[in-house]
Amino acid sequence: MPAPPRCFAQINLDDFNLSSSPNSGAACVAQANGGTKVKSWCHAHQGPLMLKDDLAEHLGLLLPLLLCGEQSAQWVFSVQSRRAGRRGEQQAAQQLQSIGQEEFWHDQALTHVASQVPQHVDALVAQQQAQAFYRQLAKGHSLAEHFVSISVLDMLVAQLMHQLAHYQWSLNRDFAVLCQLIAKDETKHVYMSRYYAKSLGANADDFHFYRQQVNARLGELLLPYQQHFEAVGIDLEQLFTRRGHERQVC
Repeated sequence: MPAPPRCFAQINLDDFNLSSSPNSGAACVAQANGGTKVKSWCHAHQGPLMLKDDLAEHLGLLLPLLLCGEQSAQWVFSVQSRRAGRRGEQQAAQQLQSIGQEEFWHDQALTHVASQVPQHVDALVAQQQAQAFYRQLAKGHSLAEHFVSISVLDMLVAQLMHQLAHYQWSLNRDFAVLCQLIAKDETKHVYMSRYYAKSLGANADDFHFYRQQVNARLGELLLPYQQHFEAVGIDLEQLFTRRGHERQVC
């Protein structure tokens, strides 16, 4: 089965010092450079994952939503890594590059999974809504505010993937491991995004304001598909409640 269409174009891997671009029709291709645990998973699981039919049906809708975020994040960190390098901030450039590499491999791995599930009838509409959400996220905000919003989004993804990994652990261990690895990466990205937001002048009020804004807009995007999330062990209401009351470290 073909993978879902991309929300955002493939990044130029040279931006992250990776060796060469993957074939447009294949995910999880081997690369000589770069490296994350998700990359290792990707290389080790190029064959079928034997997903159960009921799981595959719901993933056919959920994966395009997740992939849109991973593809958007690659562009953000690619651009900011290059800008930091031009300013002579080599440590920041390397850190942002590392996050971008991890987002790239999340995209590759989840695209590989998505190529093994049937496309849901509502997937294209959901993906278009997600694309509009991520485009709007970057409009009219300062860079500090954008990093604040990214930290909120990455926290959601980390918690969402943790729930999915827990639910799938006894059902499909290979897929559960991937979800767990992505959750760990996204947790790191939360702290890095918070760090850069604060270094650019964001304060506690900014974190509170944008947490509320992003929560509301994410609710509009995700809650119409709540039954699909629940079917694979993800409790959206619990995620939004936790994030609404969590203490942001600023």
